[in-house]
Amino acid sequence: MQNLINLPKKKVLKDYDKARLEIVEKYKNVNGLVSIYEYGSVSAPGISDLDIILVFSDGMRGKKVKVANNSKFLNFFLKNGTIIKTTEQIFKKFNYIDEFNLKKIYGKKIRLIKISKKRKKFLSLISILDWLPERLLRLAQINSSKKIKVNELLCLLYSVTYSFENLYKITKEKNYFTKKKYQ
Repeated sequence: MQNLINLPKKKVLKDYDKARLEIVEKYKNVNGLVSIYEYGSVSAPGISDLDIILVFSDGMRGKKVKVANNSKFLNFFLKNGTIIKTTEQIFKKFNYIDEFNLKKIYGKKIRLIKISKKRKKFLSLISILDWLPERLLRLAQINSSKKIKVNELLCLLYSVTYSFENLYKITKEKNYFTKKKYQ
């Protein structure tokens, strides 16, 4: 029998706004910081995490930057999320990684390099081939564990759904696996 732990906690969108403000206050004075961006979205308050990108000046490339989080309040919002540290030059090329839902929450607005639809489709396929097996393996691990962290499982299921939706966009196959169906 599996034990369910780490159940979702009730949160509202204002809690996420407060967390964004705390993130800005915490990191805005870090040496070389140019911008703070959020990627992704808060589609399920209490389950969704915040994914943050700290963009540094190009002169900081290769230098170690400490961005430790010691805030109990922020721990909830950054729990499964990632804080990506990058330089401005690399950030401009983020369209080569994925279609990010970027929102600047602090600093300079940085224009990303645009890529063609054909290249975007090719990159999306690479992303699916990279992420989907890893996500499915993580689901298998959760399924075989005695303790299931519900909040992490829900985030992972959302991520798997995202990968399948991209796969259906590329293949033009009928999508039997949509987020809307389960909301």
